[in-house]
Amino acid sequence: MTPRFSLRMTSVEGTFFNGKVEEVTIPLADGQMGILAHHDEAAIAMVPGEVSVRTPDGQTHIWIVSEGFANVANNRMKVIVYSAERPEDVDINRAKEDEERARDELRQKKNREEYRTAEIFLARSMARLSGARKYTNLGD
Repeated sequence: MTPRFSLRMTSVEGTFFNGKVEEVTIPLADGQMGILAHHDEAAIAMVPGEVSVRTPDGQTHIWIVSEGFANVANNRMKVIVYSAERPEDVDINRAKEDEERARDELRQKKNREEYRTAEIFLARSMARLSGARKYTNLGD
């Protein structure tokens, strides 16, 4: 039997996963990080992207998440993100519109804070589109 650990994932809308898992993969600025049972304690900054969770029944669950953070301690992991959605729930047209709006914002002369906000918005839009295309076979 593969070792398990507790995972609780929360967004501003509430808890979207709470249970035992075998593995979690989270998005980082420089790639992805996998977490297994008995991982060393860690506080981890996350970027927009995919969170993959393998449960003891062998299923893999995917969420497209915004920026956030993860905390690992005592064989428990907590993930807190601003938003999370299943790839099949992504509104492709809205995500495309959001991506274009973010690109327009980046092209305009902005102060540092507004520019950073537009970068985050663009990253989230691109993660949503990528996840939806990858897991729902929608293509362009």
